[in-house]
This record gives sequence, structure tokens and C-alpha cells, in this order.
Amino acid sequence: MKSFKRTLFIMPVLFCGGSEKQIRFLIEGLYKKGYPISVLVESSLKEMEKDEEAFVRAHPEISFLFLNSSVAVTKDKGVLVKYTMKIASMLRMFCLLRREIREKHVEQVMVTNLTGLMLLFFFKLYKCDVIYNERNPGDAVTSFFWRRFLLKRCSKLVCNSKAASQIMSQRLRLPVPVINNGVERQEFLPSTYSGGLYRIIVPARISRIKNQKVVLEAVGQLRNELDLHVVFAGAVEDQRYYEELQKIVSGCGLEKNVEFIGFTSNLKKYYRESHLLILASLEEGTPNVLLEAYMQGVSVLASNIPMNADCVLREELLFSPENPVELAQRIRQSKDRSVENTMEILKENRTFVQKSYSEERMVEDYVKILYN
Repeated sequence: MKSFKRTLFIMPVLFCGGSEKQIRFLIEGLYKKGYPISVLVESSLKEMEKDEEAFVRAHPEISFLFLNSSVAVTKDKGVLVKYTMKIASMLRMFCLLRREIREKHVEQVMVTNLTGLMLLFFFKLYKCDVIYNERNPGDAVTSFFWRRFLLKRCSKLVCNSKAASQIMSQRLRLPVPVINNGVERQEFLPSTYSGGLYRIIVPARISRIKNQKVVLEAVGQLRNELDLHVVFAGAVEDQRYYEELQKIVSGCGLEKNVEFIGFTSNLKKYYRESHLLILASLEEGTPNVLLEAYMQGVSVLASNIPMNADCVLREELLFSPENPVELAQRIRQSKDRSVENTMEILKENRTFVQKSYSEERMVEDYVKILYN
């Protein structure tokens, strides 16, 4: 390995959604360049064990620490339970982190969540620089005085969207630079519709913030009009919400139209099989799945929120996240769009993502933050 300072990444989980995927891209990019890396993973989700094992085997020079706490799966719990578990998790972290920092001579730490941020002064005790990397819209992390207090004492701040940068910069009165996400280069295999079953992919963890409900309600309106098959791909984060979605499926008679497949590490397969991707989120950091769809040549529809609107080039591809009637109309329009018009949009999207969201550019931008 080259003689560079070692960076420790604190991750809630190694595999789950787009945020974790981006940090893995960054870790892998730095690893290939020879930078020494340690990674502490708070939780290991059972359904991702094989993916975790494969990632660890592929990076033998990285020091991995697995805490196996349950913090990452308590978002639907009460506030007291959630924060009690966070505190317990931090206490268990101390021994692992203390040994790693001392033995591996860690000099800087990148954190992406509140658990990592709350360890700020622990890291400073060991003379580590702390870089906070905001992967969400920037609102929640700056909503309380104590969070702003900790953020202002980080060595560096960075985020992945213009919307997050604006919120954080205004509330912290500090500049917060944006580093765009990176999208893995893929072969362009444009998906156009020429009749028959219309296939839709909805890739997002099952959570209220991801708003799968509006998709089901829109599909319910189209059930007797269009021949649709909708795949919801994502781990169940909120069991109660998942049960609500199942009631909508049965209430609207959508059992033959809808499939929940859980987490998959092979989204490429579903992109290739789909005519349309829908992202209905109520909030996002940077919408990775839109960018991945652009790269591969899949048509998209996205909720009209600032983070999505920054990445969607045509207003006709946006819909109100609270309006299933509007979404149903957008689905009709997408299905009925001519092959020529569809190809024009797909090529436009591909050019956009290649220019602004390359994986190589993302890694180089982080190198400047971490090592310059």
C-alpha cells in the first residue's frame, strides 16, 4: 500500500440501499488507488450475508470490523428505544474502534449517520479528523441544536445534492460542498415498449419515506385498463407499512399485477426486463436508481421533490408524490410514448449521467477532500 493516512469508514450496514452502494463505490475506488482503509459496519442484515462475504473477500487489504448491532433496523421504533439502542451500540463500538485506531494508526474517519456523528469527540480524543458525509436531504441532521453543534466541529462536511447543501449551508452558516454520486458504467440497452405486458420496477426499501403506497394506488386505477406487472425491489424496513401495502394489494385485487421481491443485489436484471422505473420518494439525497436507469436505458417517472427535480430533465416525467391520479396519467403517457420519442429521452438521460455522475469523477473528488 502507498504511504497515505488511513481512513476509517463508519457504515450503518454494508448492503441495503443506494447510500450504502455509493460508499462501497468510494471504498472500492480508494482501495484500487492504494489508499489504506478500515470499515466498521454497525449491523449485518441476514439477507445480505452472501453479498457481505463476497465484498470482504474481494478486498483482502481492507480491515473490516462488524459490530452486529440492531441500530440500522430500529427506524420504526419509539424514540426512547431507538436512542437507547444507539447509545448501547456506541458503547460496544468503543473497544473495537480504540483498538483499530491504535493498531492501524487511523488518522481520519468518515461518518454518514448520527451514530457516527455522536462519536465525534471520541475520535478527536485520538486525534482523528472527522468528515461528515450527508447522504440525505440535510434537514433532519440540522434540525436540532446539538446536531448542528457537532457538525460545526467536524473537520470537513460534504453532501451529495444541491438541496442538502443549501439547507446545511444556511443552517450551519458554513459552506458544504457537493460531490455528485457515481454511477457504474453500463452497456446502453434501451428499453422500449412495443405491446403486451408493461413491466414496471420500483426499487426502494419498503418505508413510508419511499412512498410505495402512491404507486399501488395508481396501479389500482389502471388495473382494468392496462396489462401491468409491477416489481417492488427493496428490503422491508418498516413492517407496519409493508402490511398496509399488502392490504392495498388485496383490496384493489392486484395480486396478479404486483410482486414484492425484497432486497436484491442484481437490480441490473430487473432494469433490463422493465419498460419503466418509478421513484415515488417523499425525500431523497441523490436518487441513485434514477441515475442507474439513465445509464442502462430505462424510462423513468419520479416524484416532484427538489432532489429528484435536479436530476430529471423533463417536467413531463415528474408527478406529485401525493397524487395517484397524476401518477396513473404519467404511466399512461409513458406507455403510449412513441419509440422515437422514448429513444430521444433515453439518449438524453444517458448523456446527462455520463457527464455529471461518473464513478471515476466521484472518487477523484473525494480524494481531494480526504487527502489534499
